[in-house]
Amino acid sequence: MKKSEAVEIITENSHRFGYGEVIHEDDFRRMFNLDVTSNDDFEHLTASASKAEIKRLLENETLQELQASDFVRTHLLANGKYFCKTESVYRIALPGENEYFAARYRTKAAKAMKKAKVLTSATPKEVAVMNGTSNSLAFMMAM
Repeated sequence: MKKSEAVEIITENSHRFGYGEVIHEDDFRRMFNLDVTSNDDFEHLTASASKAEIKRLLENETLQELQASDFVRTHLLANGKYFCKTESVYRIALPGENEYFAARYRTKAAKAMKKAKVLTSATPKEVAVMNGTSNSLAFMMAM
């Protein structure tokens, strides 16, 4: 799915993407034309397809939904809305919940920065210079 198509779907369904709105995953998949194997088709597949083929099909379906939901999340984030999923329901957080999610982002960023500093400080300097990464190491250490 192209970015322009996804934006068009979100715009056409803007009433579904307001604060506090809930979208069942089946509705989300229909909205973005995501194919999902029905239970009946899945039963037939288990009898005729290999385990690897079934796994590949399920992974492909999952990746398509993740791609669509990630785009929606990014698009809504730019509009001050947090998009999350709990079990089989997508939800747009209320404005009052945004600070909680922002704090989670900050905590994750701080933890990632600590790990980056540990990694760069533990990297032997002579190896970093040899591989031409001394500039990026110096940058990370300064943070």
